[in-house]
Amino acid sequence: MPTLSCLSLLTLLLAAAPTLRAQPSPDARPVRPVTATVLSVVVPGGGQLYAGETVKGGLILVGVGAALTAGTTASYAASQHDDRYGCPAPCWEFEPTPLLIGVGVAGALWLYGIVDAPGAATRANRRRGLVALEVAPVRLATEAGGVTGLALRATF
Repeated sequence: MPTLSCLSLLTLLLAAAPTLRAQPSPDARPVRPVTATVLSVVVPGGGQLYAGETVKGGLILVGVGAALTAGTTASYAASQHDDRYGCPAPCWEFEPTPLLIGVGVAGALWLYGIVDAPGAATRANRRRGLVALEVAPVRLATEAGGVTGLALRATF
């Protein structure tokens, strides 16, 4: 009774398995991860908006603006009029801590948008059926006979 090696059995199973490919819509255009990243560098959440994740992109954009506005407003409110030097009003002593916190939160949100932009583009391409993973058995001819193996092809 012939025995099947694990590789041969896996090859037979994968040969019978269908190719994992979603059908792209006719008007689908690929969303490029590099373009999404560049847009996120220029505009907070721009890459997510480009990739079609409008809620996430909008939240990043609004969050960055809100953090900067809140930090500026809180710094202005925490600042006090300083009349120690006899300067005419208004003479303020600026309190930078709230502004620095706001800039830090805004920077963290912006950085998250930049890091997430390529993933947003990949997710958009998957939703549109533009990403495929195919596994197929192959037999390569060699001088000693042949080698059976698997071919993995990814289309992005």
